[in-house]
Amino acid sequence: MMMSSPTDVLNDREMKRKNLTLEYVLNSKNKNNIPSLQEFVEKETQRIIKLTDFRKNVAQIWTTMFKRVLQETNVEGTVEEGVSWSIINKRENVSEDHSPPHPSTTTTRQSTNKKSAIIMTEKALREMENNYKKVIESGNVWRLESGRIVEEVMLHYALSLKYEHPVHSMILNPSDSSYADVFTEKELEEIGDFKEVDFDQELPKPLHEYLYTYLDKKTLDDLNNSIMNKTFSPSTDPDLYWARKSFEEVIELYNMKFFDDDYIEDDVEYRIWPFVFKCFDLTKIRARSGKRKLQGSSDRYNQSRSLSAHQPTARHHVGMQPDMKCTFMNYELGFSEVALKDGEIGTKELYESGMEASKMLKDFLVSIVRDRPSILHVTKTAAFIISGLHISVIVMDCPKGSVCRITQSDRAMFPLKPHVCSPQLIPIIELVYRTRLYLLETVKAIEEFNEVVSIGRKGKKRALLPPCITNSSGSSSTKSTTDSDDQSPKRQKH
Repeated sequence: MMMSSPTDVLNDREMKRKNLTLEYVLNSKNKNNIPSLQEFVEKETQRIIKLTDFRKNVAQIWTTMFKRVLQETNVEGTVEEGVSWSIINKRENVSEDHSPPHPSTTTTRQSTNKKSAIIMTEKALREMENNYKKVIESGNVWRLESGRIVEEVMLHYALSLKYEHPVHSMILNPSDSSYADVFTEKELEEIGDFKEVDFDQELPKPLHEYLYTYLDKKTLDDLNNSIMNKTFSPSTDPDLYWARKSFEEVIELYNMKFFDDDYIEDDVEYRIWPFVFKCFDLTKIRARSGKRKLQGSSDRYNQSRSLSAHQPTARHHVGMQPDMKCTFMNYELGFSEVALKDGEIGTKELYESGMEASKMLKDFLVSIVRDRPSILHVTKTAAFIISGLHISVIVMDCPKGSVCRITQSDRAMFPLKPHVCSPQLIPIIELVYRTRLYLLETVKAIEEFNEVVSIGRKGKKRALLPPCITNSSGSSSTKSTTDSDDQSPKRQKH
């Protein structure tokens, strides 16, 4: 017996989608009605569900097919922008044809410690939709030059997705390829360019000049001599002291032939990349490693926790525990996540940079503007994503409206040999320093805030930014614990 190939199955399913759409369009035409995408979705919900692969963009699949059939049949129809796809995504029964991928590739985090997609629950969908509608009703939105409102477009897209995505928490990365069919290229450029984060701030002249003295040093002896030739005082030249120390620690790895042997994840953080958190040592920002829990994510998970008269009180969720976190006063500003090894599109790095980091950074932003609402559009938070010998930075801001924007730097590789040390290490040091400058902008805004924010009734919604959604089908790497638990949970290493 011959087995159908995946391509044959896909083509068969696509043909069935086309036949269903064609049937509706021709029936409408025969009844002298104008075919409508919204009506099609409402009338044929169950059949649409059976023919939909929910791993893909539901709205894009059916909208494209509807337009195609209208064009091929030369029938004039209506393709509304505001079609509600939630009726499809809130389905109860899913056929075998479009079941989720095999557990070895996509599983819920409750059953495995691998990073994976998390299915949106109905409760999370309702929470998300409610957050968007409140923001849109408030008028605190981002209207593009095209006339479209960013929050409305994002809501429409969010309702079409089965798995949790940053868009469900009102987070937008204009570089995310999934938005190519959601916004136009010009709109994405406008979103990315408005008060842009480009990691191109001018460095202090002494720091710039010192870094580039290493550029012509190609041998280990040259590098060692450069380090010994000049020293700086941490009290009078803190930036130069840190830059020199950064080079010294890297050169020391070459002297010890560190990369000739295997190393573990702690080595990645404490031996290869220690200059990242040391960059903040001589500033007002405190950077501390050692799995310190995040108060922002803890607040989000416990926001609805209360005493219950009918069932046991919900257990307390401990916040996320990154490898390092940056704080100023009682505010969390940034963090780092470290992994031993992973490729650029490895599952862990994709999840942490795309989903986990985004939500954590928004938790920080929400906490800051809750107390200091007027600094919303000048506040930035940041994360260092380190995967073995690679590093990238994510910066979050809210330049306009209520959308939290993600800007991610290019990925840089740690220099493994002395002859490439300077050309590879200098841009990394510049990137870390410029990220520090962004966080110091937030520190300055916090310090200069001089307004009175009245204390109102508990429970009254006054926040400018709605918090990230809490999707219970697969929580992030937190552990449920009561206040009486003896010790804080440790995050799994991946």
